[in-house]
Amino acid sequence: MLQSQQIKELRQSGKLQEALDLALIDLEQYHDNIYAKRNISWVYYAFLKKSAENSNLDEFYNNLENCVDTAYNFDVNNRCFKASVMAFEKSII
Repeated sequence: MLQSQQIKELRQSGKLQEALDLALIDLEQYHDNIYAKRNISWVYYAFLKKSAENSNLDEFYNNLENCVDTAYNFDVNNRCFKASVMAFEKSII
């Protein structure tokens, strides 16, 4: 069973690494489930947004690379690219 609610609560409380750990477990177990893919996309979005808001480009690129690797390995399509663009745009507005 997916841990969507727990992942969301961890993400919203700023416990991003814990949220990512759970989201990765879900994605590994349910790699074809769209909600598992959405959950991890939201977690990576939070990581990207945080690093963009802090103007930490090294961290941003590292998070983006992790996101892209996950997207490639689990066929999450282009959600990571959308998340990175959204995070970057919000940080400069």
